[in-house]
Amino acid sequence: MGALSGVFGLALSLTLTASPAAAYTTSGSDIANAGATDSSTSVSMQWNCDELTDADRQKALDEDVRMCGLNEPEGAISTRAANTNNCGTAYIYTGQAGGRARVDYSLHSTAGIITGRGLDVWWGPTSGGSKYDFGGFWGTGFYGNQTDIGYAMKGKPFGATMSGWVSIAGWTLTCNVYVNEPTRNL
Repeated sequence: MGALSGVFGLALSLTLTASPAAAYTTSGSDIANAGATDSSTSVSMQWNCDELTDADRQKALDEDVRMCGLNEPEGAISTRAANTNNCGTAYIYTGQAGGRARVDYSLHSTAGIITGRGLDVWWGPTSGGSKYDFGGFWGTGFYGNQTDIGYAMKGKPFGATMSGWVSIAGWTLTCNVYVNEPTRNL
């Protein structure tokens, strides 16, 4: 119970310091219906099986959750290192508006409520830069954050990458995030 209290306390602490979820909400259709010069990529977020504790293992077995090689159908080939079971989807979007490039990113959990995130976002090569996005969140829906970058970007090469983790309520292991939007001319 002590570990659960610690995880809940951390989740509560992160939640109390987070900005309101509505301020960061976007939808997948917003990303999918972007303009012609805009582009997006989505990938599955993966459980970080290196963090699997005995408590997580027992919870997965008790709740018949397929993760980290546990609860695989008979005859299926899977290893813990394969890390094949996803816990949601990560999106990254690049585009331009008014001559400025921009990067948006979103996360969606299929494994439960997202309680926190630690994300590194890089963009470039034109007007290259990065930011670290760390904080609490409480919800399974999308978390999106728009970053406006540079002026006079039309025709210049631009792409973005996001990597990091999200924490899920009730689990001590995290979900890994890695998504790359290849460089292309805006």
